[in-house]
Amino acid sequence: MKRLAVTLILLALLLSVSGYSLWNVFDQTKTLIHSAEQLRQLPFSGSLEESSTAFLRQWERTENQLVLYVNHEKLERISQTAAQLPALARYGDYSSFYSQVDLLLCQLEGLRENALPNYRNLL
Repeated sequence: MKRLAVTLILLALLLSVSGYSLWNVFDQTKTLIHSAEQLRQLPFSGSLEESSTAFLRQWERTENQLVLYVNHEKLERISQTAAQLPALARYGDYSSFYSQVDLLLCQLEGLRENALPNYRNLL
């Protein structure tokens, strides 16, 4: 009887940790996607550099949380894309800036989709 109780406790703990990590990935990516979409809507102006720097800081804080249970390679690709944004805004390369924001949005959506426990991710 003790084994059954221990097994049920461990199963509940495992499901709780998995559920929390899934919720955290969804919550963090939702916030980041919203911020990136706001970047996408900004006009050519001086606030573009400030906003992209603020997004980069937000990403760095989020990355410290996601590194616990997300593939590091995916996080590194997002970091590389986000790190380019302030420089592109500073030097006025707006077409590259907006294409990098679009790439960033795709990467964040992919991060969210890869966290889902579905047959494509499990097999």
